[in-house]
Amino acid sequence: MTAGQAENFMDSECVSCGACVQACPTSTLMENSVIEKGQPMSSVVTTCAYCGVGCAFKAELKGDEVVRMVPYKGGGE
Repeated sequence: MTAGQAENFMDSECVSCGACVQACPTSTLMENSVIEKGQPMSSVVTTCAYCGVGCAFKAELKGDEVVRMVPYKGGGE
């Protein structure tokens, strides 16, 4: 079930992970940080330290400011 279809959004299982923004094929959904700060100009691959699994993320930057963090799917590269 998708959050908001048959239940109140706040009662859904959505954890605000941003996967819907990442998967949106039309770019209709966009992070507020990109709207406020503009499109990132460079990126740096980093490792998440939240739980110790070692997931990789791209820190997308505009100058030296982080605009957004996105999952890095090229872990074997």
